[in-house]
Amino acid sequence: MIFISAALFPEAKPLIETLGLKILRDKTPFPIYRNEKYILVVSGAGKIFSAMSVVFLLNEFKNSVVDSSWILNFGICGAPKESFKIGESFLIHKIKDEGSSKSVYPDILFKSPIPESVLLTVDKPVFRNEISELPNTLVDMEAFGFFQASRKFFSSDKIRIVKTISDHFTKLESEKEIGIVDTISLRIKEALPDILSILSIPVSKGNEVELQQNEIAALSFITEFLRLSETERIQLKDWMIGYKIRTGNSSEQGLSILKSANGILNLKDTGVRTREEGRKGLYALRQFYQS
Repeated sequence: MIFISAALFPEAKPLIETLGLKILRDKTPFPIYRNEKYILVVSGAGKIFSAMSVVFLLNEFKNSVVDSSWILNFGICGAPKESFKIGESFLIHKIKDEGSSKSVYPDILFKSPIPESVLLTVDKPVFRNEISELPNTLVDMEAFGFFQASRKFFSSDKIRIVKTISDHFTKLESEKEIGIVDTISLRIKEALPDILSILSIPVSKGNEVELQQNEIAALSFITEFLRLSETERIQLKDWMIGYKIRTGNSSEQGLSILKSANGILNLKDTGVRTREEGRKGLYALRQFYQS
């Protein structure tokens, strides 16, 4: 079973119709639509409702979670006019929460058919005429809560987020003589090919791409030098494989980040002196492999 989350029914409606999902008539705290392959929940706006709906969904249908299961969040977002066009869709590889300043990273272990982007999750809508400095990236209100809740049930490579730009930090207006609700649905309907392209990609089995000998040597060297735990080593390996799949480049290039003038490695040393230095190095590698 593949699980899907959307904040608003107008966002969900085009996908519900395309997939032929039927509403679950049982009384539930969140509307549920499903067929034999997909289950979709409509959460309501905001990261708290998004997180609550995911926990409910995955607990309620825990018997439907199998090795091939994963979860998708999709919906509209705002973005700066200078860099993004209305109607564009993006696969999200980093989510920053404005309230806590924390960041989380979905692991993308496949070559995305659509562009990737960073996303900022905020607690209230951002409008151009209400703040002095606008964010320089995509903005939504759900993704951080969605990811944090989903992470309790799935590894980060089984969590995907697709956002479609609906506005340039302005209040959404009616379009083509239709109301705002239908305008939201229109945005998603036009973005369905992008959303479906991500929905159609199965989760990686983990053995489809292997590191070459030079990459394995780089992984071993970094693990020893940064004094990584086994969990951190596995994370690093996943990042390296994901980078290789997405870019076609050798993941050995991560060494250049640590060896750069502003990097972590001092080749005269045999390893970092403190755990803090090790974490700093691991963070730099994550930024490189997942950017």
